[in-house]
Amino acid sequence: MNLFFQIVKADFLQRTRSYNFLITLCATVALAYTFIPEPNANYVTIFISGHQGIYNSAWFGYVTATMTSIFLPFVGFFLVNGSIAKDEQLKVGQMIAASPISNFKYILSKATGNFLLLFSIALFVFVTSIFLFFLYNGGYSFELKHFITPYLYVVLPALVFTALIAVVFELVFRRYTVIQNAVFFFSFTTILTLNFGVSSSTLMDLTGSRIIIQEMEETVANLAPDNTIANMTSIGYFKKSNFDKSSVFQFNGVDFPSAFVLSRIGWITFFFILLSFVSLLFKRFINEKIKFSEPTTVAVSIMQNKIAQRYFIPLGTSLSLNYSILPLIKMEMLLLLRKNNKWLWMLTIIGMIMLGVLPVLLCIQIILPVLWFIQVHCIADLTSKEIRNNTAAITGCSYMPIMRLLNAQIISATIFMICVAFPLIVRYCTLLDFKAAIVFISGAFFIVIFAAFLGVLFASHKTFEVLFFMITYANINNIAFADYYSTQHDYYQFFIIFSFVLLILLYLMKANFFVDIRKPLSTYY
Repeated sequence: MNLFFQIVKADFLQRTRSYNFLITLCATVALAYTFIPEPNANYVTIFISGHQGIYNSAWFGYVTATMTSIFLPFVGFFLVNGSIAKDEQLKVGQMIAASPISNFKYILSKATGNFLLLFSIALFVFVTSIFLFFLYNGGYSFELKHFITPYLYVVLPALVFTALIAVVFELVFRRYTVIQNAVFFFSFTTILTLNFGVSSSTLMDLTGSRIIIQEMEETVANLAPDNTIANMTSIGYFKKSNFDKSSVFQFNGVDFPSAFVLSRIGWITFFFILLSFVSLLFKRFINEKIKFSEPTTVAVSIMQNKIAQRYFIPLGTSLSLNYSILPLIKMEMLLLLRKNNKWLWMLTIIGMIMLGVLPVLLCIQIILPVLWFIQVHCIADLTSKEIRNNTAAITGCSYMPIMRLLNAQIISATIFMICVAFPLIVRYCTLLDFKAAIVFISGAFFIVIFAAFLGVLFASHKTFEVLFFMITYANINNIAFADYYSTQHDYYQFFIIFSFVLLILLYLMKANFFVDIRKPLSTYY
């Protein structure tokens, strides 16, 4: 058991001591600040049939807990998944495989590390909610129980589910992170849709927020016994255009029934049992493709002859140097094409066919953003794969790595994303709407530059995966400021300018990166 806690501690410290975690906490505090709008703000987050709660302790505690239980698991999955692959990348997998810890304890330690990371983020939201209460206090007394209770019964179980399901998905889908992300994305959105249905049960709600919303709806319904108030609930960020300041209600919290508490415990138990079964799939970092058979003398001689024939250079012949960027573009394009497996390519081809035959509005709002999101695995590590594969020093010592390799990466990824959206571009060209076609190309260019910029800035692919997921979700819900291909909203000038600003910063950071790579080499001369 001591080894279990050591792995949990090392995993938690390794994650929280990174620069990415600091950025995540800052973004979390900024987002939590918007959960409760300022009294004079022009937006609302929870709107119950044209009513908004007064700013007492119960409203601050339960609203922030509701928003956290919905948004943090949604985004947190992309922050914590890949923990097992991280051990393999850091070359500690073999050490763990040789240790006496069992498979289940190791898998449980990774799930515990996931939970602690999400818990630390939720703790900052909890503290921010208390700070907002005193900042926006309208003369109501502070009651700590209204802050602790919803986080204890609603938020913490939701974080446990997310931590466990991230490990389960990683074991089931192995290294296919894009499949993990896609399955979780569609599963979670389906669960949210079903949970907030009219006949949904609070006992089946994994997020736990349904019982809070239901209590708010009942409180508002009691304001008009004749049921003249329409039952309309909005959760998210909405303009306060139709909001009357007099339409307020007093929310006094939720008395969680024992059946709800037992259902939360039951769901946690179910996921632990599921984790114990799935842990049987863990192969303790053993590469099954490697066969340790002794090669025969004939096989060795054949291999030596092939190598000699392939790399034989006759003496006396001059070597020809090729500084063209075209071979690098071809190489990067092959790397992009080979990352997706056959199932993802089937989905991509089906999506491209749908872009060519389905209504244009449906293609723009849903099919295209989802189709580009499926390719996130290909472009997320566009500029960070050298660090992951330990080839950064070789790349930095190559001939003109910025003007040749970086440009080849950007050009090949842009062509790849344009080809994915090519059927829709052709449809607009046939309609002589060349402006829309150019806007699609600029959208593909923006996504590639954004991925390359975040890859250099954070030396990881996770930040882009999380942000691109949020951008895709916003596009599906027709949020104007996230429309990076700007066919429905006239924002394309901003994204084009922003792309070139990021491109300039990318060149500067990449140049500094290669200088830092070469500094240790200068000590030998």
